Amino acid sequence: MRSTAMARMMHKLILFLTVLVSLLLIGLGAWSVERERCPVQPSLPIWMILAGCLLALMSAVSSGLLGWNERSVVQKKTFLGSVGWALCWGLFLLFGYLIWFAVWIAGTYLSIVTLQSLRVVHQLSENVDNQRTFLQQATCHMATLAGAGFSILFIWLLSVALSVKAIISVLAIKREYQEVQLYPSA
Repeated sequence: MRSTAMARMMHKLILFLTVLVSLLLIGLGAWSVERERCPVQPSLPIWMILAGCLLALMSAVSSGLLGWNERSVVQKKTFLGSVGWALCWGLFLLFGYLIWFAVWIAGTYLSIVTLQSLRVVHQLSENVDNQRTFLQQATCHMATLAGAGFSILFIWLLSVALSVKAIISVLAIKREYQEVQLYPSA
């Protein structure tokens, strides 16, 4: 009983953090688009707004599933109805996570490209008169880049942690099932 309360508390903490990161992404992205703070990669602030909205949507769906009564599927009238609901939710989650994965891969790519373009802030150029001058390239505001980088790092670490947790729980269930099969009378 205590472990389920602790698990619910962790889920609420993760949901709070994801909502906080989504608001950070939407706010920084809107600020960067409005002020044109990233001319070197104008797609990055737009991606930040899209990723923040998607993260807020996924957080809302996750909190809805967290608060959903698990007995409602069991109380369905037929077994076929339960399988149908499970299939619909499974397809919804599959497509949702595929879109989720594609959006975060795109954000990782945009951030890396932006970082690579910022490595050379000044470019040495020779004029017609053979005078060397520095041409300043268009850059991206560090708040925009830091917000995108932080959110990407947070989401990838969270994804890996939740995947490891899921694998550990599946292995624990498998071990319990094997123990029940070995000792059926116990």
